[in-house]
Amino acid sequence: MSDIFKLPKGITGFTSISDYFEVPKVSEELIVKSITDFTNLNNNYIFISINKPSQSNNYYSVTLLNKYENKKQIMLFNAHYNYFCTLEEEISWCEKVFGNITDSIVKHLEKLDFKYLSKLTLDKVALKSDLSELAFSEKEQIEYWESKTLGEIIFNHYD
Repeated sequence: MSDIFKLPKGITGFTSISDYFEVPKVSEELIVKSITDFTNLNNNYIFISINKPSQSNNYYSVTLLNKYENKKQIMLFNAHYNYFCTLEEEISWCEKVFGNITDSIVKHLEKLDFKYLSKLTLDKVALKSDLSELAFSEKEQIEYWESKTLGEIIFNHYD
């Protein structure tokens, strides 16, 4: 990702009075419909739940169940841009281990204009050039929370 494009302004969900801008939003309805369509087409998965973004995180958390492996699959969707990923493990409220996801889910969601971010991408250290389009208030939060990787910035727990 760092070689392909810069993080877009608003990705963190932060703005301030001094550099106010309208933060884009991805609708919960779009995510629910996209996941429901996928589970209707793919009998391996059941849509279990969706948790909304809150004041302390900037993403939706979707839980699917793979019926045949009896294993939960947790996906994160950025609340401001159509980026998604999967979690291997959530160690604490701000520490995540990103994972990889099956091609069938990726292909389905990318047809609907979502962009999949792999573990390799999310674990990359964010370069200054990756942050150049972000607002000052977003850069302040990244510095304050000592976010190092693209994943920590795109799927954050800033409050």
